[in-house]
Amino acid sequence: MKRLIPLLLALALGVSGCETRKETDTSTSGRLEVGRQFIAAGAYDRASAYLRQLSKELPGNDDVHMLLGLAYLGLENPSAAAQSFQTALKINDDNEDASLNLSYSFILLGKYANARSVLEDVLDRGSYAYMERVEVNIGLAWMEQGNCTKARVHFDKALLLDPTFVTAHFNSGKCWLKSKNYPAATASFQKAVDFCPGCVDPLLELARARYAAGEKKEAVAGLEKILRGKIDSQSAERTKKLLNELRR
Repeated sequence: MKRLIPLLLALALGVSGCETRKETDTSTSGRLEVGRQFIAAGAYDRASAYLRQLSKELPGNDDVHMLLGLAYLGLENPSAAAQSFQTALKINDDNEDASLNLSYSFILLGKYANARSVLEDVLDRGSYAYMERVEVNIGLAWMEQGNCTKARVHFDKALLLDPTFVTAHFNSGKCWLKSKNYPAATASFQKAVDFCPGCVDPLLELARARYAAGEKKEAVAGLEKILRGKIDSQSAERTKKLLNELRR
């Protein structure tokens, strides 16, 4: 699955927020919390198995299907995720978290017009607490479709709502990089790094933009600094790969 944004699942929980309603049934609440903990721990296989069973026992609970969709996203199965989010919306069409997650699944599936249609419905309602996430997903759909001019409009709207929104800065940088405006790309990625110093993806893209802008020493030094820090093995491999590319 494509890496569209940094920290995919954390920001699928961020781009698409998993803030579910408080359940009145404490037993149900506790069982849902188990699913949430599996997802938070990255145990997506266990989460999906557990939540599939729970969905059979609680077929009318939209939160179960929401969480199952997030587990499928973690398993890089956007088709199954979309089905789960659609089921959640059939049960409760006011679940706008499910709408955002559905739009993200559509983007991963290349169904960009479908994604925007879902998001436009959320905008029309005007009641969602995280409209910056709506704007970012609309921008993401345009960006993945190859239209960065329209995408940046929505990234800018997101940043007006939340100037610290890392995903908006990051994706703005991706658009500037595509159009070979390297100084603008560098500035956007630097903003993303400023607001999320530990996020590897913005750091890698910042190095890439700096290198393209002619700041080769700075780009290499930035990557070497990442490797001196505490990062997971996958991030270290990605950093080494880019570093080798830039040193050629």
